[in-house]
Amino acid sequence: MSPKSVFLTLIIILSCIIYLPSITYAQNTTTNTTTYLHLPEKTTMQIINIDNLDSKTNHKYDLINFRLHQDLVVNNEIILPKDTKLQGMITKIHGSRLLGESAIIRIKLNNITLADGSILEFPCDLKLKGGKNYANIASSIIVPFSGLLFKGKEVSCPSGSIIEYSFEG
Repeated sequence: MSPKSVFLTLIIILSCIIYLPSITYAQNTTTNTTTYLHLPEKTTMQIINIDNLDSKTNHKYDLINFRLHQDLVVNNEIILPKDTKLQGMITKIHGSRLLGESAIIRIKLNNITLADGSILEFPCDLKLKGGKNYANIASSIIVPFSGLLFKGKEVSCPSGSIIEYSFEG
């Protein structure tokens, strides 16, 4: 065998080793055609919390379970039926603070795969905030700056509370 034929044989073998895996890889790749359903802005739904929500006892990253209170209907089409289970994770939480700052709980709802294979995405966090503490405001009027020493209100949603979620753009 001549050195030229040995060289050509090695080139062919090396090119097969390099080229063949790329062919099998190309055959195994698939395109991902996930469809996301985006609801019109200002669409709202009512959910019921299954787990207690309390700014004193819950923590960041807690999983919270909900169920849909009524059918979610858009353009006379039911997107999600009543009693659909939903789950979310607490992304931010803090109790009430001095200077009248109210407690906050923010929950990111998990996406849901619908019957047609599309995914319903919940783009905004569910925001729960403690209400105003009117006693603090009244005391500030009577004794100036006394309201600075009072805390705001805690968030407390016992199991079974109806909470409204709004899809925003």
